Amino acid sequence: MLRYDRGTLVMREVPEVVQHLFTWDARSQVFRARGQAYREVCELLRGHLVGYKDEAASFQKLELVFGREVTPYLHQQESLSAWKQANRQGVVVLPTGAGKTLVAQLAMRDTPRSTLICVPTLDLLQQWYSGLLSAFPDANIGLLGGGSHDETPVLISTYDSAAIHAEELANRYGLIIFDEAHHLPSDFTRVIAEMSLAPYRLGLTATLVREDGRESDVFALIGPKRYDRPWKTLEQ
Repeated sequence: MLRYDRGTLVMREVPEVVQHLFTWDARSQVFRARGQAYREVCELLRGHLVGYKDEAASFQKLELVFGREVTPYLHQQESLSAWKQANRQGVVVLPTGAGKTLVAQLAMRDTPRSTLICVPTLDLLQQWYSGLLSAFPDANIGLLGGGSHDETPVLISTYDSAAIHAEELANRYGLIIFDEAHHLPSDFTRVIAEMSLAPYRLGLTATLVREDGRESDVFALIGPKRYDRPWKTLEQ
């Protein structure tokens, strides 16, 4: 049986094929793995025809329908396609104003699972909220941060609030979107991705540069870079 507990995956008996992902917790007398390993654990167990009962994930299925006609630009279609072809994990790098939010909305529509969206500021929290209400008028969308603490299948949170409540959120969302993804690798906020069971992860950013040199951590936490287009290319 695969369970979730305090940001970790838990098994009492670990099949050999996934032993390298688990460590023994002598205090609890169970084996534990980082929540982020959920997808790899499940794929390895299924791939080796090992039967198991999954009581870890509590993802909800969603059906998101745009409330208006949407016509993506070519670079938005290409970035979405590249991300989907890469098993819905990875980072899209597009300059400011290139429509990264629509890429996220298209990813949400095409990946119908409960979704957590992390943003760095309260201003962006409200911008995303307004944008998603307009895009998906029938969806149940909530906020975490700035005095709000909703529990909805689509939840927009500041990085700080998501980090504070990481254990609570980790097994509820099948898709997690990191806006301005270069903020993620800090010591405080990286637990959002490390604890999360989300098998589908999308990072959006205009730059991957960090003063501490942890750019590669973005890929370790979300997935490799799948698409990158500078302004000059888009203008052409």
